Amino acid sequence: TAGLMGVVMALGVCGFTAFAEDGNKAKIGDTEYATLALAIEAARENKGCTIELLGDVEENGFIANGEDKFTIDFNGFTYTINDTVGSDGTETNGMQLLKGSDITLKNGTIKSDEAKILIQKYGTLKIDDMDLIGGANCQYVISNNNGTTTITGDTNITAKEGEVAFDVYYWPSNGNGYDEVEVIFDEDMTGTVKGKVQYASDDTKPEEEWLEKASLTIKNGNFNIEIDDQSKGHNASIEIVNGSFTSDVSDYLAEGSRLVEIDGEYVVMDEDKYDDYLDDQRDSHRHSYSLKEGKTERDDEEE
Repeated sequence: TAGLMGVVMALGVCGFTAFAEDGNKAKIGDTEYATLALAIEAARENKGCTIELLGDVEENGFIANGEDKFTIDFNGFTYTINDTVGSDGTETNGMQLLKGSDITLKNGTIKSDEAKILIQKYGTLKIDDMDLIGGANCQYVISNNNGTTTITGDTNITAKEGEVAFDVYYWPSNGNGYDEVEVIFDEDMTGTVKGKVQYASDDTKPEEEWLEKASLTIKNGNFNIEIDDQSKGHNASIEIVNGSFTSDVSDYLAEGSRLVEIDGEYVVMDEDKYDDYLDDQRDSHRHSYSLKEGKTERDDEEE
C-alpha cells in the first residue's frame, strides 16, 4: 500500500509539473515565464537577452523603455495583442518602443484588431522574418518617428485596405529630441509590403532640413505600395536600389539603378543586376533565334 501511494504521489507531482511547463508562454535561457509580459519585465534586468515564445500568445501590448535592449524570437508563433498601450490619453498602440530602446523582433507573427498603430517606434528596431498584420482598427502597421528601423528576411507587412503599411515621419516639434528617422529594407529582404507608405514631417522645420533627417532606403523586396510623398516636388529622401513594385517608382531610383517593366511589374535593378538581366535577355534572344533558324534535315524533308 505504501509503495502504491508513493507511485500515485509521484505521478501527481509529475502531472502538475508538466501542466505548469505546458502553460508557460515564454522563456529566457532555461527560465520560463507564464506570460510574455513577465518575460519582458525580466529582460529589463538582462540587457541583450533573447526572449523565446513557447506558444501562441494573446496578451496586452507592451512599452519598451529607453534603456531596454532585447530580442523576441517568436519561434513561428503568433502574438495577438488584445489591449493597447501608449502615452497618457493616447493608448492606441500595440507596441510603443521609446527613444533609446533597441528591440529585435524575429520569426513570427504579430496582429491586433484593437491597435490603431501596431508598432509605434522611436528607438532602434530590427524586424527579421516577421508577419505584421494590421487588423480591423489599424491605421499604421509601423509608425517610425525616430531612430533606425531595419527590415530583413521574409518579412511581410500587410495594412488593411486603404491604410498605411509604414511611415517615415520627421517630428522635431514634440520636444523629445526626435532628430532623425531612417527606415531600411536591406539586401536580404524577400517579403512583401502591402499598403500606403507615408513620407512626411510636422512642418516645423525648413523642408531642406527635414529631407536630410528623414530617409527611406529599399535595397530589396516586393512592394504593393502607394507612396504618399508629402515633400514638395517629390524630393523625398527615398532611395530605391532593387526591388519589385506594382507602381512606377522612377522618381526615387538610386544612382546607377534602372527600372524595367516586366510582366506588368516595375522592377528596379542596380548596375550588376541590370547587366545580368541584359545578358539573360541576349541569351534568350539567341536561343529563340537558334530555335527558329536551326532546322534539322527532317524539317527540310517535311517542308
